[in-house]
Amino acid sequence: MAQTINVNLTFNHAMQSNVNFVTNFKQDFTYCISRFNAKVVFNDDSRVDTPFDYHFIVVSNSDFYDSAFSTSLKDFIGDDRKTFVILLDPIKTSSDKIAIKRFVNYIFWDQVVETGESRLYRKDDKSTVHFYWERLSDIVFDILDTGNSKKGIVYLAQTDDSQNQDRDNIKRDLSDLGYLVKPEKLISNNFEESITQVKESLSNSELIIHLIPSTYSEYFSGKGLSIVEHQCNISAKHINKGTKSLHRIIWIPSDFEVIDEQNQIFIEKIQRDHEHSNNTTVLKVNLEDLKKIYRKILLGDNTLKEDNLLLPDLYVIADQDQSPLTNKIDNEAKNAGLKFGVNYKGISYNEHLKYLASAQVVILNYSQENSQWINVKVHDILKSPGLEVSKPKKKLILIKHSKDLDTSHFERYFNEIHVVDANNIKLNILS
Repeated sequence: MAQTINVNLTFNHAMQSNVNFVTNFKQDFTYCISRFNAKVVFNDDSRVDTPFDYHFIVVSNSDFYDSAFSTSLKDFIGDDRKTFVILLDPIKTSSDKIAIKRFVNYIFWDQVVETGESRLYRKDDKSTVHFYWERLSDIVFDILDTGNSKKGIVYLAQTDDSQNQDRDNIKRDLSDLGYLVKPEKLISNNFEESITQVKESLSNSELIIHLIPSTYSEYFSGKGLSIVEHQCNISAKHINKGTKSLHRIIWIPSDFEVIDEQNQIFIEKIQRDHEHSNNTTVLKVNLEDLKKIYRKILLGDNTLKEDNLLLPDLYVIADQDQSPLTNKIDNEAKNAGLKFGVNYKGISYNEHLKYLASAQVVILNYSQENSQWINVKVHDILKSPGLEVSKPKKKLILIKHSKDLDTSHFERYFNEIHVVDANNIKLNILS
């Protein structure tokens, strides 16, 4: 016999765009849930005191300019039992009136990093319709999966709006593996409340995963702190105080580009601060490689790739992906019988340091002005084993793509300095 689920559905009937969305949503949700041998009954008048299994609240930013609707929400929002908020677009006005962060949120939009524009998931938009169906399926799975036993808990940190797609992708994968993903609700923008929320979600977690976005966005009024850094700080303390071995992954997407200085400082902090290093792996890989790595950890393999790592004899540190240049250096290394490695092949910061310690030739490939980046990388080189500040025991080569790039402060550390492009590079790496 098919399971029947009763849903109270609240939305602004005076907002035609919301009505259009809800009309499609009801039809499509009914279809999705029927594929799992279940039925749904919608009750559109959620102020009527009728039994229900779930309460869906559909809201858009415009609804908060409709005083009659926003005020009426208070009449039927009580506790957070079985209440889901469906967000149609970014809420730019104050959302404290209904405290939407108290509930599980399903976001039917994302943010385009390059432009900052919002992209809405709608059935009639060919460019986003697949995201629309994906989100519907998320709700169905979460409803039908309630009460099923789980293998354990994974803390998947809340991140910037621009990474919602990646976080949802990872959440689906972890759920398919049989894990409960926390936090289930948006973290409060009240600083003290947020600390309690994060600590409760971290409790009993088997793995912690943080996603690092390309921009640094302040989350708490007057604190100058992003939600990403806030969670990183709390999880680091949680690991350091813990009695059991708990692994933490900090993921930087492989196509990551630092957009603002504040975020660059934060990234260097989590890579270098001793308090953040305990049981922590900083990974710069693509999404699929991240999945492979956390699956290994969840299976009990905490060695990641380190046991089978082929450490390079020649290591290129590049400030951006320079495939023609690195390919040419790779060929020179092979001709010389040297193993080749590059930091743009999805390695962790710990692996980066191991590469430096192993390599007999280190090439710094500097293509655009970035004083902080080159300062950090030269510092990494100088502190690696086998080097002395004035006379390094291994060969160091600096390649700069323009004579106008300011490297004067660092040039005394290098054996060779070349100002070339990818087509003209010739190195005597064995001399």
